[in-house]
Amino acid sequence: MKELEFFNIIKNIFSTKIYLLISFLFLSLMLFISFFVKSTIIPSFKEQVISNIIDNTTRLAFRISKNMDFENLSKDDLSKNLALDLSIFKISKIHYFDKYGKIIYSTKKEKIDNQKIDWYFSDVLTKGKIYYEIEKNDKNTLLEVYVPILKGGDYQGAFELYYDITNEMNSFEELSTKIMSLVLFSGTFFSMIFLIVMYNASKSNLKLKNNEGRLKELANTDSLTKLYNRRYFYKIATKILKLSQRAKQDICICMIDIDNFKNINDTYGHHLGDYVIKNLAKRLNTLTRQSDIVARYGGEEFVLLFPNTSIEGAQIIAKKICKEISEQKLINKKINLSYTISLGLSLYNGEDSIDDFIIKADESLYKAKHAGKNQVIF
Repeated sequence: MKELEFFNIIKNIFSTKIYLLISFLFLSLMLFISFFVKSTIIPSFKEQVISNIIDNTTRLAFRISKNMDFENLSKDDLSKNLALDLSIFKISKIHYFDKYGKIIYSTKKEKIDNQKIDWYFSDVLTKGKIYYEIEKNDKNTLLEVYVPILKGGDYQGAFELYYDITNEMNSFEELSTKIMSLVLFSGTFFSMIFLIVMYNASKSNLKLKNNEGRLKELANTDSLTKLYNRRYFYKIATKILKLSQRAKQDICICMIDIDNFKNINDTYGHHLGDYVIKNLAKRLNTLTRQSDIVARYGGEEFVLLFPNTSIEGAQIIAKKICKEISEQKLINKKINLSYTISLGLSLYNGEDSIDDFIIKADESLYKAKHAGKNQVIF
């Protein structure tokens, strides 16, 4: 039972447009957040990490260019004076280029007098802009920063500093992994909360629908027999009459009354009287066709509507019902009881209202009562 309720609730989610729309929007939001964090937030953090390193490296380059006399000091003196700064800032090597791209100083002596003619010398550095590249191998991640040296606004040369950012990148990768794990965890957590909310909302919605269905059923059915009640019979019969008028089809109505019902109540009590009424309602449902309308008219009276049925066809059905009821035996609390019914038929003339139609059938029922009961009169 609980499994059936669970599947009905899930089915209700997938069959309700607003739930599907909310689910689609929520899923899209989760995917967008994950994509945004991975494609924008994390790269921004990485860019900020590199930017901070470049700022420090740039300040170092400016300080070196201001304090070091690359023209007059010997290469050994320059190396000695630079050793402390390079150690503090974790600079693995440094090149100093003149304005023509020639290396006039390098921590790697074999590089001195080499010349670089890469595009960024003329397109970036000569315009006073910093240029950098990240070089990654199996062991290290190096940041190559090219810092232009300007004097009086004129380009004098450039520093190339190699900064080992392996630890920073490893830390950043760890942070990125933690951020994505947090995003995924948060997404999973909120998805679970969302699913619980959706499930409970669907459950409440389904319960409301069921309650509305029950209220509608209570409004349209008789509480004792569960057949249509008189009010709803009038509503549905009026529609069927209009359809039969347009289609020019025969339609018949049958009024039914339990014979000597007062004697049953007086002899056996109202409880058994209700039992007889429920029995007749059940048998009428069984003995009529699916297209026929069966309703409790009131008290011990019932009404049948036979759409698209000739009077001959209606008589066959009515006589069968009359015979079946009279031949059955009811046993209730050791009481062996039988009862009969009288039936009055009427054929719709295409003009009468539903009230007039019922009155004619009621008149036939009255004749059946006075003719001896347990019979069908048209």
